[in-house]
Amino acid sequence: MSATARKPSRPRLIERIFEWAWLKAADHRTVDGLLIAGDNSEIDKVAEALSLIRQHDPIRYRRLTQDLKRIWVTILPGYRGCFIRASWTCELEERFVRDENTTPDLVASVIVHEATHARLERVGISYEESARARIEQVCIRQQLVFAARLPQAGELQLEASALLENLPSMSNEAMAERFSAGWANAARHYKFPEWLIRIAVTRLERRQIAVAKDSS
Repeated sequence: MSATARKPSRPRLIERIFEWAWLKAADHRTVDGLLIAGDNSEIDKVAEALSLIRQHDPIRYRRLTQDLKRIWVTILPGYRGCFIRASWTCELEERFVRDENTTPDLVASVIVHEATHARLERVGISYEESARARIEQVCIRQQLVFAARLPQAGELQLEASALLENLPSMSNEAMAERFSAGWANAARHYKFPEWLIRIAVTRLERRQIAVAKDSS
């Protein structure tokens, strides 16, 4: 999934300051000019995923390292991955990356998906509400193309095919609801108090809808 660019505002400025501080505190590694941030175990898995792309799909890999500036493993409510156009960043959800059941192949597939968002933005195809379903279909199909190049691709192909056939609503409201639900789930995982979660979810839903409408 992709996060669209939006007009800078005071809340966005606060987010950027928080992001800068978080990245400064994180471990870093540069792979072929691409900055990877997270803790060392997360970086290792991302680096292995990138190695798979480089080995099995070198043309895509060269394009990916041109389209993205960094990969950041962070708290990401509601999605495994997200493309941030403002900084040309592929964000990966840290619980997803850390999970022992998450293979480097799966991480590579998500990176391919988000890098496709970056490629589409590079050629002027914006993530507007009316185009989101088609854009997501393109990104999922690229996951399928990549998976077909791997020695053991069965599960990746099945998962991507199932998502392609059952793509969720890409409306502003539906995406806001998924973001809020994902945030609540992440907050519970990190032991936030329930009363704070309820207040935050209500405000997040309103804000996400407003941001999505402004970006469309």
